[in-house]
Amino acid sequence: MVNIILVGFATGLDLEYNQTDPYVTALVQVICNLTLGSFTLECVLKIVSEGYEPQRYFTDPENKWFNVFDFGIVACSFVIMGIRNKGAALGGLRMLRLVRLLTFIKNVPQLRVIVAGLVHVRMIVFIVFELIFK
Repeated sequence: MVNIILVGFATGLDLEYNQTDPYVTALVQVICNLTLGSFTLECVLKIVSEGYEPQRYFTDPENKWFNVFDFGIVACSFVIMGIRNKGAALGGLRMLRLVRLLTFIKNVPQLRVIVAGLVHVRMIVFIVFELIFK
């Protein structure tokens, strides 16, 4: 929960000051590194906790999509951090920070139900549009 608050705070600061203040930029970078470290640690610990079958982290019926989502965000964050042209990666990094806020969904069961319902409705609407405009 603290991670989500820190990510939201860092994103707000970054968007508001947009690298005009070096102290704010340094603070945002520190917050981003700390939250990336904690998200990475979470993924690693979950994978290690699966013992001799680490692939279960990606195939667990209850948390499969959230685990894949978390792992993807962490992997993309490391890729963006490794890009030499930081200006080009800045937009992607901001977007990943916002996407990390979505990890809050997995911690609140009521939000999970709502998001699952929206995903299913999206599929139904897509099928209806396919039938109407085909």
